[in-house]
Amino acid sequence: MKNFPNQPGYHLSVDHAINAFKQKSDKPKFVYLAFGAAHSPLQVPKSYIEAYKGKYSQGWDKLRLERFERQKKLGVIPANTVLPPREKGDAAWDSLDEQHKRVFSRFMETYAGFITHTDEQIGRLVAYLKSTQQLDNTLVMFITDNGAVSEGGPNGGFRHAYGDKTTVAEMDAHLDEAGGPDTDMLYQRPWAYAGSTPFRRYKLWPYLGGIRTPMIVSWPNHIQTPGAIRHQYVSVIDLAPTILDAAGTQFADEVQGVKQIPVAGKSFLPTFTSATAKTRDVQYFELRGQRAITQGDWRAVAMHRIGTDYATDQWQLFNTANDYSEANDLAAKYPEKLAEMKTLWQQEAQKYSNPSVIDPVPFFYKFNRMEDVLPAPH
Repeated sequence: MKNFPNQPGYHLSVDHAINAFKQKSDKPKFVYLAFGAAHSPLQVPKSYIEAYKGKYSQGWDKLRLERFERQKKLGVIPANTVLPPREKGDAAWDSLDEQHKRVFSRFMETYAGFITHTDEQIGRLVAYLKSTQQLDNTLVMFITDNGAVSEGGPNGGFRHAYGDKTTVAEMDAHLDEAGGPDTDMLYQRPWAYAGSTPFRRYKLWPYLGGIRTPMIVSWPNHIQTPGAIRHQYVSVIDLAPTILDAAGTQFADEVQGVKQIPVAGKSFLPTFTSATAKTRDVQYFELRGQRAITQGDWRAVAMHRIGTDYATDQWQLFNTANDYSEANDLAAKYPEKLAEMKTLWQQEAQKYSNPSVIDPVPFFYKFNRMEDVLPAPH
């Protein structure tokens, strides 16, 4: 830390971003602002944690239900959305004793404080852009890279985010240290299931709870309906083509005599002015053997246990037009559609040079078994 600027309120990411916007140029500029939040370690000044004291004492079950009802009320999700049940291996909040509740609540208070601190830093950048008359013609895209994290397991990480052996009693004895430099906190997995409301599961899984995240786009001079909600399909691979499209250019087919690999993404710039503009409707997913394929409203998801034959994987089928949260498996009802989706997954994986199936390597985290981290497939 001794090499960091010694000034109040300094934030590495935001201060570098502001400096980038200070540079004069006649050409469009690209600024990639990557925050440590809300990734582990959850570290933030104590005042931010204290601001949320008691806010999460109701636990993850009630929090998830409250968020679900609020999403419906705001029109963010369809009124007929079904809230899937808590996953196997995730404890009911009411089953915990008072010590566990006290400790686990502190984790979410720390996380919320961390998010608030980050929000303030984003506000600093926006304020600078406003003060320098740059905001109106700055295209801002804000995303997170995956669903809420599940690697904390049932007890979370306190001294070490992954594979921590600190007992809950030891955490309780040192709870005042939460969020400080001697902790490497990662919240308990059931908080992730609340964070992914209204979807199933969380990061590491190809259900929507693991791969669907919010995106905010701002471009005041070009977006005439600020605050509007768009429902078209967009993937992270579509961001770069959109940015170049907004700048009036595109990826080159050839660079210094070398033919370039075609870009898989597609610009979604038309959605800025139209709620019905078409976007890509096919995207495949694979992580450590877990697979999924999206085609329009249809999604097929494959569960895989490491070390087993991929031919025995359990596939599920969902139609998100009528089942926003993937609560109703249609695999048995539409076997031909499922077979079509499985074939499409194989085609897309091979098209983009992904091995058709690879046996995933063990986590780099210090776990003996996958089951230490993840609920059993069902």
